[in-house]
Amino acid sequence: MNTCRRLIAACFCLLALMPVLVQAAMTAEVDRTRLNVGETVELRIRIEGNQRTEPDFAPLLEHFDILSRSQSSQTRIINWKREQFREWTLVLAPKRTGIVVIPPLSAGGESSQPITLRVAASGTSAGESLPAVFVETHTEPETAYVQSQVILVVKVLHRYQLEGNLTEPEIPGAVVEKLGEQRSYGEVREGVRFQVTERRYALFPQASGALRIPELVLTGTLHRQVQGFGFNPFGPIQNGSTIRLRSEPAELEVLPRPDNWPAGQAWLPAQKFSLQAQWTPENREARAGEPLVLQITTEATGLSATQLPAPVIDWPAGLQVYPDKAVQDNQMDGNGVTGTRVDRYTVIPARGGEFRIPAIEVPWWNITEQRRETARVPAARLQVSGTLARPHTGADTDADHGTTAPSAIVAPTTAPERQQSILPWLLAGLFAIGWGVTAFFWLRERRAGQTASVGNAGPVSSPDPYWYHVARACRNADPGASYTAVLNWLRELPPEQAAEIRAALHGEKANPDLAGNWQQLERGLYRESGTSSFDGTQFFQALNAERKALLKRNRNKPAKLPGLYPQHPEASHS
Repeated sequence: MNTCRRLIAACFCLLALMPVLVQAAMTAEVDRTRLNVGETVELRIRIEGNQRTEPDFAPLLEHFDILSRSQSSQTRIINWKREQFREWTLVLAPKRTGIVVIPPLSAGGESSQPITLRVAASGTSAGESLPAVFVETHTEPETAYVQSQVILVVKVLHRYQLEGNLTEPEIPGAVVEKLGEQRSYGEVREGVRFQVTERRYALFPQASGALRIPELVLTGTLHRQVQGFGFNPFGPIQNGSTIRLRSEPAELEVLPRPDNWPAGQAWLPAQKFSLQAQWTPENREARAGEPLVLQITTEATGLSATQLPAPVIDWPAGLQVYPDKAVQDNQMDGNGVTGTRVDRYTVIPARGGEFRIPAIEVPWWNITEQRRETARVPAARLQVSGTLARPHTGADTDADHGTTAPSAIVAPTTAPERQQSILPWLLAGLFAIGWGVTAFFWLRERRAGQTASVGNAGPVSSPDPYWYHVARACRNADPGASYTAVLNWLRELPPEQAAEIRAALHGEKANPDLAGNWQQLERGLYRESGTSSFDGTQFFQALNAERKALLKRNRNKPAKLPGLYPQHPEASHS
């Protein structure tokens, strides 16, 4: 009897222990074991019981990318039996082809069984010679010189509707510029029509040798059209499958600059290179003390504007030269980058006579013809008439050597002459009242615009010391100080805004009121004391009106263009 009781007690103990043994059971299964390159597999991990430990998924990262992961828990009672389990669902993308093994995963002392997958290298389905989607990359050309332009072409070809995201190229040792927006078109490959999404990039290798272009990763959803039986008024059924593809890495051979390239010269490998000179006035004739303007435009196909050097000009003695800040611009299209640099010089002859400006030459390397060429601006002659009324200042010793500030060669108005005229005092009173009113409205606008966007602010939208110096010099009716103050103010403006002001001062589209006063200012630079016709008040009013118009035009910034490549929500974890 005692033996029977012991057996019954032992059975109850075993029954009590069974749930403990079962609840730790861990299983792993996949939706398929054969797949093509670029396709994904769904892995489900289940742990029975109330196990709280999460499986360690780190072993998967050696051969797979984890595109998504979700978790769920469930408790149910069937035939008075209570079942409880937790389940993890992962979408995996194999990193290579061939035999790929999902390794055992462990949690709470339990482990799952390994699962073997076979990933086909062709990526094609039965009866097809090409995969449903693939990524191609190539460079144009395949060999390039250091710092020259290389076009990287990236194509995504797909037969069905594709939503996803393609990574941007990050290439160590090269500057990468995206060329415009991506474009879409159709293309037939081996009798099969594909939809092509193409992107182009300009690469500028910074060192010679082998340049490795890493693989690009495409992650998204491919919607295959499945036609059911009979008539479907809602069209074909969209069956979406998650994909993750990689392009093949590429390597580019980068050549050093040729051995015969002259030392000390800027290295300029380009497809086209040109120099253009424009004089104002075109006949290059002026009187002593009157300004001439030289504009040098450098343009290169296959180089960015930052790679273009400033022209080297051997100015003859007797010319005062004042260079403006260079204006740089890049034009981009599918064929690459075209850089432009504009250098502008104001030239004021200090005496009469003939001045010869030597030819300007810039050597460059023609990457198409594989030879050295030279861009050239012919020599020019300036005819200057009259003699300069030289001011009685200590700056006379520098009048014929290099560039100096205009204020150093302008005769200042003497104190007795200012005392004899009441006009400066009237001007001072008017400007004091004007600045008081301006300060009042500026303070009021500043309080009201504390929450304004920082992006709308600029050098013309807030008071600065350079603009204050312009106002003070104009108030004193001092041509030399006004000229210097205006040049300094223009140098501090952004290039686009400075170019608009310069166009209003002189040129084909000049503001008549402002240009006339500017010419009076320039003529007054080398006149005798007291003979200048420069009207500081009138000039300042015209310049301030142009400044306000520029502020109004630059107040609203254009919005950024949205991305054209659609991104599927499931691909956001890539």
